[in-house]
Amino acid sequence: MKHSSEERFLSKVSRPFGDVGCWVWTAGKFEKGYGAFKDRRKQWRAHRWSYEHWRGPVPHGLQLDHLCRVRACVNPWHLEAVDCRTNIVRGERGQAIRTGVCSGGHSLAEHASREYTRKDGRTYRQCVKCREVRRERKRQAALA
Repeated sequence: MKHSSEERFLSKVSRPFGDVGCWVWTAGKFEKGYGAFKDRRKQWRAHRWSYEHWRGPVPHGLQLDHLCRVRACVNPWHLEAVDCRTNIVRGERGQAIRTGVCSGGHSLAEHASREYTRKDGRTYRQCVKCREVRRERKRQAALA
């Protein structure tokens, strides 16, 4: 007997009683912790499938922001369609901007951050102190 997409989806979710909290994706995940769900031969990010299934399509040009900050959460009411800038400001990079502290705990007032380019052409920002620490670790590993 074939199960509906919704039944298959919900079988991969851990939901609290009353569905008030996060619906945590328990099946396969993409590299950064977002759930992976295959429906009708299409691979979806599980939170996007959930949002579109229960709330409707994501408006063109918008992204889904996890209001609960849990990447594995697929509760459609924990998701909000927002523009890219809003999503960044609310996220980890935005946290550094708001708090003045990088993810390594260094003060951005004391240590500047710079934009770097990866080999694949994508750019990222990193605190200068974090970059020095990373380079030193690599150098030590190469000597060992």
